[in-house]
Amino acid sequence: MNKTLHYLRLDVHKDSIAVSIAPQGITEVRRYGLIGGSLDAVDLHLCVTARSGPRRSSASLSS
Repeated sequence: MNKTLHYLRLDVHKDSIAVSIAPQGITEVRRYGLIGGSLDAVDLHLCVTARSGPRRSSASLSS
C-alpha cells in the first residue's frame, strides 16, 4: 500500500482552529476548514481524517 505524507497546519485561536493541508511534493496548501477550539474537537477531526483521508472541499467542519 502506498502512503502519502501530508503536512498539516493549525492556526490556533481562542475559539477555533483553522486547518490547512498540503500533500508532500505539492507546493499548493489547501484550506481544509475550521474546527472548534476544544481538545475534543481536535481529537474528533483527526480521527475522522485518519479514517477517510483529507476532503477536497473547504466547507467548515462542525465540532
